[in-house]
Amino acid sequence: MLMYRLVQAAFRHEPLSGEGAARYGGRWNPKGVSLLYTTESPALSLLEILVHLNLNRIPEYFLVTLEVPDSMRTYRSEDLPKGWQSVGNAHPLPSQTFLLEWLMRPDRLLVEVPSAILPIMSNYLINPRHPLFSDCRVVNSELLAIDERLYDAGRR
Repeated sequence: MLMYRLVQAAFRHEPLSGEGAARYGGRWNPKGVSLLYTTESPALSLLEILVHLNLNRIPEYFLVTLEVPDSMRTYRSEDLPKGWQSVGNAHPLPSQTFLLEWLMRPDRLLVEVPSAILPIMSNYLINPRHPLFSDCRVVNSELLAIDERLYDAGRR
Protein backbone atom coordinates (compact mmCIF):
# COMPACT_ATOMS: atom_id res chain seq x y z
CA MET A 1 0.00 0.00 0.00
CA LEU A 2 1.17 3.53 -0.73
CA MET A 3 0.80 6.20 1.95
CA TYR A 4 1.90 9.79 2.27
CA ARG A 5 3.22 12.10 4.95
CA LEU A 6 4.78 15.53 5.12
CA VAL A 7 8.02 15.90 7.02
CA GLN A 8 9.66 19.21 7.90
CA ALA A 9 12.86 19.74 5.95
CA ALA A 10 15.00 19.48 9.09
CA PHE A 11 13.71 15.92 9.70
CA ARG A 12 13.60 14.65 6.11
CA HIS A 13 16.46 12.20 6.69
CA GLU A 14 14.43 10.29 9.32
CA PRO A 15 10.88 10.23 7.93
CA LEU A 16 9.96 7.03 9.79
CA SER A 17 11.12 8.01 13.28
CA GLY A 18 7.74 8.84 14.85
CA GLU A 19 9.75 10.98 17.25
CA GLY A 20 7.64 14.12 16.86
CA ALA A 21 4.47 12.25 17.77
CA ALA A 22 6.20 10.75 20.81
CA ARG A 23 7.56 14.11 21.93
CA TYR A 24 4.32 16.08 21.65
CA GLY A 25 1.55 13.49 21.51
CA GLY A 26 -1.18 13.67 18.92
CA ARG A 27 -4.84 12.99 18.35
CA TRP A 28 -4.28 9.23 18.51
CA ASN A 29 -1.22 8.88 20.77
CA PRO A 30 -0.24 10.30 24.17
CA LYS A 31 3.16 11.89 24.78
CA GLY A 32 5.91 9.31 25.08
CA VAL A 33 4.37 6.87 22.59
CA SER A 34 5.70 6.75 19.01
CA LEU A 35 3.25 6.69 16.12
CA LEU A 36 3.62 7.46 12.44
CA TYR A 37 0.80 9.56 10.99
CA THR A 38 0.20 9.06 7.26
CA THR A 39 -2.63 9.74 4.82
CA GLU A 40 -4.23 8.30 1.73
CA SER A 41 -3.20 11.25 -0.46
CA PRO A 42 -0.65 14.06 -0.68
CA ALA A 43 -3.49 16.60 -0.61
CA LEU A 44 -4.81 15.28 2.69
CA SER A 45 -1.27 15.33 4.12
CA LEU A 46 -1.06 19.02 3.28
CA LEU A 47 -4.49 19.74 4.74
CA GLU A 48 -3.59 17.93 7.97
CA ILE A 49 -0.52 20.18 8.32
CA LEU A 50 -2.13 23.47 7.25
CA VAL A 51 -4.73 23.47 10.03
CA HIS A 52 -1.87 23.77 12.54
CA LEU A 53 0.13 26.50 10.79
CA ASN A 54 0.16 30.24 10.43
CA LEU A 55 -0.34 30.64 6.69
CA ASN A 56 1.89 33.73 6.62
CA ARG A 57 4.89 31.48 7.14
CA ILE A 58 4.75 27.88 5.95
CA PRO A 59 8.02 26.02 6.57
CA GLU A 60 9.57 23.76 3.94
CA TYR A 61 8.12 20.27 3.90
CA PHE A 62 9.09 17.13 2.07
CA LEU A 63 6.37 14.88 0.71
CA VAL A 64 7.35 11.32 1.60
CA THR A 65 5.73 8.39 -0.18
CA LEU A 66 5.83 5.13 1.75
CA GLU A 67 5.21 1.56 0.71
CA VAL A 68 3.72 -0.29 3.65
CA PRO A 69 2.67 -3.94 4.15
CA ASP A 70 -1.08 -4.43 4.21
CA SER A 71 -1.81 -5.39 7.82
CA MET A 72 -4.68 -3.10 8.71
CA ARG A 73 -7.71 -2.63 10.92
CA THR A 74 -10.27 -0.05 9.80
CA TYR A 75 -12.40 2.17 12.02
CA ARG A 76 -15.20 4.37 10.69
CA SER A 77 -16.59 7.42 12.49
CA GLU A 78 -19.40 5.38 14.02
CA ASP A 79 -16.86 2.95 15.56
CA LEU A 80 -15.00 5.70 17.39
CA PRO A 81 -15.71 7.11 20.85
CA LYS A 82 -17.74 10.26 21.33
CA GLY A 83 -15.43 13.25 21.13
CA TRP A 84 -12.79 11.58 18.97
CA GLN A 85 -12.50 14.76 16.88
CA SER A 86 -11.94 17.00 19.91
CA VAL A 87 -8.74 18.95 20.32
CA GLY A 88 -9.41 20.24 23.84
CA ASN A 89 -7.19 20.16 26.88
CA ALA A 90 -8.59 16.89 28.24
CA HIS A 91 -5.84 14.32 28.65
CA PRO A 92 -5.94 11.71 27.60
CA LEU A 93 -8.14 12.53 24.63
CA PRO A 94 -10.94 10.01 23.89
CA SER A 95 -9.11 9.06 20.68
CA GLN A 96 -5.88 8.34 22.58
CA THR A 97 -7.66 6.10 25.08
CA PHE A 98 -9.45 4.27 22.27
CA LEU A 99 -6.19 3.10 20.65
CA LEU A 100 -4.05 2.67 23.77
CA GLU A 101 -4.06 -1.14 23.76
CA TRP A 102 -3.11 -1.22 20.06
CA LEU A 103 -0.38 1.34 20.66
CA MET A 104 1.19 -0.86 23.36
CA ARG A 105 0.52 -4.32 21.86
CA PRO A 106 -0.16 -3.99 18.14
CA ASP A 107 -1.84 -6.94 16.46
CA ARG A 108 -1.81 -5.05 13.13
CA LEU A 109 0.77 -2.69 11.66
CA LEU A 110 -1.83 -0.11 10.60
CA VAL A 111 -5.03 1.42 11.79
CA GLU A 112 -7.18 3.30 9.29
CA VAL A 113 -9.20 6.14 10.84
CA PRO A 114 -11.20 8.98 9.33
CA SER A 115 -9.51 12.35 9.08
CA ALA A 116 -10.88 14.70 11.75
CA ILE A 117 -10.61 17.53 9.24
CA LEU A 118 -12.21 15.74 6.30
CA PRO A 119 -13.90 12.55 7.61
CA ILE A 120 -14.65 11.21 4.11
CA MET A 121 -10.90 10.62 3.75
CA SER A 122 -8.57 8.37 5.73
CA ASN A 123 -5.50 8.70 7.84
CA TYR A 124 -3.31 5.66 8.37
CA LEU A 125 -1.56 5.26 11.70
CA ILE A 126 1.56 3.09 11.58
CA ASN A 127 2.73 1.49 14.80
CA PRO A 128 6.55 1.29 15.05
CA ARG A 129 6.21 -1.45 17.71
CA HIS A 130 4.78 -3.93 15.19
CA PRO A 131 7.25 -6.47 13.70
CA LEU A 132 6.25 -5.51 10.13
CA PHE A 133 7.36 -1.91 10.71
CA SER A 134 10.82 -2.84 9.45
CA ASP A 135 9.21 -3.67 6.08
CA CYS A 136 7.94 -0.09 5.62
CA ARG A 137 10.05 1.74 3.10
CA VAL A 138 10.36 5.19 1.61
CA VAL A 139 9.83 5.04 -2.15
CA ASN A 140 10.04 8.78 -2.78
CA SER A 141 10.83 12.00 -0.97
CA GLU A 142 10.60 15.39 -2.64
CA LEU A 143 10.39 19.01 -1.62
CA LEU A 144 6.74 20.04 -1.63
CA ALA A 145 6.04 23.04 -3.86
CA ILE A 146 3.30 25.09 -2.21
CA ASP A 147 1.29 27.53 -4.32
CA GLU A 148 1.90 31.15 -3.30
CA ARG A 149 -1.87 31.75 -3.11
CA LEU A 150 -1.92 29.84 0.18
CA TYR A 151 0.36 32.47 1.67
CA ASP A 152 -1.97 35.17 0.36
CA ALA A 153 -4.91 33.45 2.08
CA GLY A 154 -3.09 33.79 5.40
CA ARG A 155 -2.74 37.56 4.94
CA ARG A 156 -6.44 38.23 4.42
